[in-house]
Amino acid sequence: MERHHERKCARRQQAEARAGEERIRIARELHDVLAHNVSLINVQAGVALHLLDEQPERARPALEAIKEASSETLNEMRSVLSIMRRPGEQPPRSPTAGIDGLGELVARTTAAGIPVETSVSGDPRALPASVDLAVYRIVQEALTNCSRGCGRSTRSCATTPPR
Repeated sequence: MERHHERKCARRQQAEARAGEERIRIARELHDVLAHNVSLINVQAGVALHLLDEQPERARPALEAIKEASSETLNEMRSVLSIMRRPGEQPPRSPTAGIDGLGELVARTTAAGIPVETSVSGDPRALPASVDLAVYRIVQEALTNCSRGCGRSTRSCATTPPR
């Protein structure tokens, strides 16, 4: 009887540990989504405000970039938060971010006025979902850091993703 109780306690502790790890993963994912997109929105808002009085026609692209980045933020947040749904609830409406989304990520950053060049070597292949997401988040973080740095100076930003 005592062994049964010990095993039951051990299973409960393992389940609690897994749940804690999942909460941390979700928090990190939300941080990545918010930090990147809100940084782009901030940069574009600054550009729009700067141009609004003297060159209002040039403010439009910045406002469009803000609209797109905020929409993407909401979509990604819905996707991440949907993980927390109860069993039987509807699945996420859009897929989790991954390498296939890098083109859109680069396009949004470029639209924000930060020139980005990309190159691919080798043949694309399927990756485990966790690696696919990690690659996306690493590039996203690099572009976020560049947008923050480029917003304060005229230096160019260069990043090389890990291989």
